[in-house]
Amino acid sequence: MVNLVSVAVRALLFGREGRKLNTKAVNSPCSTVVEYQPVAVVCAGDTATVTTYTQTRTECANGCITPEQCSQPPAVTVTTTVPGTTPGTSTVTPPADCDRPCTTSIIVTTTPEPSATTTQPPDVTVTTTVPGTTPGTSTVTPPADCDRPCTTSIIVTTTPEPSSTTTVPSTTTSTTCTLQPRTSIISAAGSSGRQTNWVIPPCATAIAFTVVGGAGGGASAAGASLAQGGAGGLVSGKIRVIPGQPVIAFAGGAGAAGRGGESQYGSGGSAPAVAGGGGGASALMINTVSNLVAVAGGGGGLQASSQYSLNAGGNIATTSFDGPPNADHDGRGVGLLVNGNYVARAFGGKRGTTSGSGAGGTWSSTTSTISRANGNPGIGTQGGAGVPGANNHGLQAGTGGGGGGFYGGGSGGRVYYQQPNVRTGSRWFDHAGSGGGGGSFTNIYTFETSKGVSAPSVGSIRVVFY
Repeated sequence: MVNLVSVAVRALLFGREGRKLNTKAVNSPCSTVVEYQPVAVVCAGDTATVTTYTQTRTECANGCITPEQCSQPPAVTVTTTVPGTTPGTSTVTPPADCDRPCTTSIIVTTTPEPSATTTQPPDVTVTTTVPGTTPGTSTVTPPADCDRPCTTSIIVTTTPEPSSTTTVPSTTTSTTCTLQPRTSIISAAGSSGRQTNWVIPPCATAIAFTVVGGAGGGASAAGASLAQGGAGGLVSGKIRVIPGQPVIAFAGGAGAAGRGGESQYGSGGSAPAVAGGGGGASALMINTVSNLVAVAGGGGGLQASSQYSLNAGGNIATTSFDGPPNADHDGRGVGLLVNGNYVARAFGGKRGTTSGSGAGGTWSSTTSTISRANGNPGIGTQGGAGVPGANNHGLQAGTGGGGGGFYGGGSGGRVYYQQPNVRTGSRWFDHAGSGGGGGSFTNIYTFETSKGVSAPSVGSIRVVFY
């Protein structure tokens, strides 16, 4: 666009083909020759009006140089308008009655260009103001070897422009969240299990828990309890939590004669009416029932053994071994000693673990038996069901049920046999084993944990949010 201006100006002053124009005054022998005409250049984005002039010299044939004889050409005005929307050059023709060089306007319209650099420097100072962030002035000096009218200076002044980004001073805020420790407890009701949900309160970061499994049931005679079964497990510890998470608690019921303790997680195995059922497991979960935190196994149910004598005598004794049938323990067995040696034994059920259910109890005998049976294994989290006795000669017997747990315990085995005495008569024995305890468990993310057994009771869960 700069070249366009230069060409347009030169075409006006020198003619269409670039020849110098001889301007003669009216009725004058002298001629006026144009010697110099400056070029106007304006940078894109600026508006400027530059008035150029014509320097002439007068040549007269007769040597006379007077105002009347020689005419001084008037100034030529070059008008440039920047910016614009339509590029091009418009030339205004002088009036027809002009008898001497007249003023001619050249209008140059350019579109904005990104550069604000003058490449054809006239003897003009160009001042440009642009927005910026740091006010100041920069002056570019013309080269020292400029042998024609050059730009004397380019002054660029920046004015601070408001930033579209607001910088807010950094501040540090802190919120203190405090929580007084809060305790929640749920307990089973007899043999019936119970369950509940809690929500971790705001500000709580961890919970301390104590989970107790239901105890195993005791044996009975004519409806009266003879003894208590195995104790339920006791598991305690802590775990990190997030406020708003749901906490799910299942409390296992205690076993009773002929009945296993109920639990939504793992019930104790049932038993014959005279023997004790296994205790129900208690479990603590967070978020979902599949996200276990801790499980306390139920105790194994107690066995019922009996004997019948007919003029019996001799060195015969009944004894028990193994056990007690607490959670995480094998069940108790019963056997007959003759002269200090076992002649028959009924073994208790095996305990449940974290890797599998407990097997049912077995039996053994060195003499002939009338009847015998192995106990039932635990099934998943459920304890194995007890086995009834032979019930001959009015004997009442049965094996204890296994406790519920992470994996359930198995029920006891049994054996029925006759031990004769050649001098005085015979005895009939119906021996049975107790159930094995259910397995306990803690999540790998818990800490400060411990496992043990509780005093025989119903299952319960105690949680402290802190």
